[in-house]
Amino acid sequence: MREQSQADIIRSVLVHTRLFADCDKEAVDLVYDACELQHFADGETLARFGDDAASVGGFWIIATGCLETSRNWANGKRIVYSYQMPGQLTAFLPVFDGAPVALDIVARGAVSAVFVPGAAFLDALRRYPALALSVLATMSRRTRVDYNRIEMQALNSMRGNVAKILAYLAREKLQEGSGNADLPFKISQEDLAGLLGVTRQNVNKEITWFVRQGILAWRYREVAIIDVGRLLEVAGSEEELNDSAEAALLQSPDEFYLTSD
Repeated sequence: MREQSQADIIRSVLVHTRLFADCDKEAVDLVYDACELQHFADGETLARFGDDAASVGGFWIIATGCLETSRNWANGKRIVYSYQMPGQLTAFLPVFDGAPVALDIVARGAVSAVFVPGAAFLDALRRYPALALSVLATMSRRTRVDYNRIEMQALNSMRGNVAKILAYLAREKLQEGSGNADLPFKISQEDLAGLLGVTRQNVNKEITWFVRQGILAWRYREVAIIDVGRLLEVAGSEEELNDSAEAALLQSPDEFYLTSD
C-alpha cells in the first residue's frame, strides 16, 4: 500500500500541474491511481535518446529538483535543450506518437518525479475531453516558448542571452523578491554554452564580465546571482519577452508551479 506521504506528494503534483488544472476530478483520480513517485540521484539517467516508447512506458512530472534534456552528437558536440523544473513534463511526446525518446533525460541534483504510465493517461484522455484540451494547451505553450527562445537567440547579444537564461533558470528564487538568488542546481559554462548553442569561450567571456560587474559569483558549477536588479536590467535592455512567453515562463506562483507546462 502506498505511503500516505507519497500519496500526498503525487496528488499535489497532479493538481498543481497545468496539464490537470482544468480537468474533471475523475480524470485526475484515474491517472492518480496508476502513478508512482520515483527518486533519482544526481547524474542518473531516466531515459536515453532512442529508447523505445514502449520500454519507457510513460512520462514524468517533476516534483522536486531539475531534469536536463540534452543530446550528444557523433561529432562530439552537445546540445542542451532545457532544464526542466517542478511541474514540468518530460518524455511526453512518445506517449502520443509511439516514436523513440528524442533526448537524453538526466537528473541534475536529487530529483523526485511522478511517473505517469502512458496507458492510464491515454485511457483518461479518451474518457475526459477536458484533458485533451489541456494537452493541446500544453503543446501550444511549449511551441510559443520555443518561438521566443529562437527569437531571443537571434535578436539579442550574447550578454543579453546569458542574462535572460540565468534569470529563467533562477525564476523561482527571483519570485521571492530578494536581492540575490542561487541557481537551484549546479551548471557549468559548458552546460550554458550547450543551452545557448555557442562555444564555451563565448560564454566564459560574458560570465567574466558579469563577475567583474558584481552581478554574479561563479565558482565551479555553482552560480549565485548577487545583484538580481542589475541582471534583470541587462536581460531587459534588449528584445523583450513577448506577452505569451512571459506569462508561460514567469507565471505567478499563487496557483501553479512556475513552469511552461
